[in-house]
Amino acid sequence: MSEEHPLEKMFALHASAILDVIHRNNRLLVAVKGGIAQEHLRQYLTTLRDTRQITDFGSPVEEGKSDFWVLFEGRKYLIECKNVQKTLRAGEITVDFMRTRYAKTVGPQGRFYKPSEFQVLAACLFNQTNRWEFRFIPTAKLARHKVYRGRIDNRVSLGESTPYSGYWREDLVSVLRLV
Repeated sequence: MSEEHPLEKMFALHASAILDVIHRNNRLLVAVKGGIAQEHLRQYLTTLRDTRQITDFGSPVEEGKSDFWVLFEGRKYLIECKNVQKTLRAGEITVDFMRTRYAKTVGPQGRFYKPSEFQVLAACLFNQTNRWEFRFIPTAKLARHKVYRGRIDNRVSLGESTPYSGYWREDLVSVLRLV
């Protein structure tokens, strides 16, 4: 008999009941998918490190910071991981590219990222492909928000009709070379 997982102890529920709770609650499911996407990206980064395509990687310890840092050719890069949306917008795959929370003292612009916060956006395609795969783009190539100066537009598309569509890549290393 296997030992009880710490979450089973904490919640006083079996693993299957915890999974049922997640499955029944859409907001919770979306949050878990975000965490699972980060785990798959961590595994991808582990492979890149183990094959010496990157020197190292890790996760910043501060809340509200980017999801990962990567050391490549002596320079540190920050990566933000986001899921693409389940529903196509104008027939194109788009990224859910806003903060889920923001400081009320900052105002609504706090939901939008600054390009200086990280150098690479990792878009997880699972919601469209049912595969935990990614597309990467330098944040410097993303359009700026029309209302909130100094912020990245939240309408990020992987489609061919955008000025930055040619910058999306399947492998992270080729994007790091563009930054």
